[in-house]
Amino acid sequence: MGTDFTTTIIWQADKIIFKFNGEFFGAVHNATLLEPFQKHECHLVLGLTAGGNVNFNDDILDMQHKPFSNTHPKADKQFEELARNWNWTPLVVDHIRVYAIDKEGN
Repeated sequence: MGTDFTTTIIWQADKIIFKFNGEFFGAVHNATLLEPFQKHECHLVLGLTAGGNVNFNDDILDMQHKPFSNTHPKADKQFEELARNWNWTPLVVDHIRVYAIDKEGN
């Protein structure tokens, strides 16, 4: 993968879109999931996690990026097998940019 990549989060009233190196990675469209973001102050938290079913539900993440289902009876085992071949690396953040956009997307 290298060391240079960009993660983009496009946060709009009706959806949150995630891109990795400009490629669509997943999106949240569910109004129930988005409701707390409209009602409360929110913070950007950076972290590095892998596996489990807490981070991305199956209906949110494009399954080509996560080759197992959270509800599969052997999901933990499938993740463990995939993780064995990973070259683990620390999370290093060079910079963060935050932009505000208006209703027209400008």
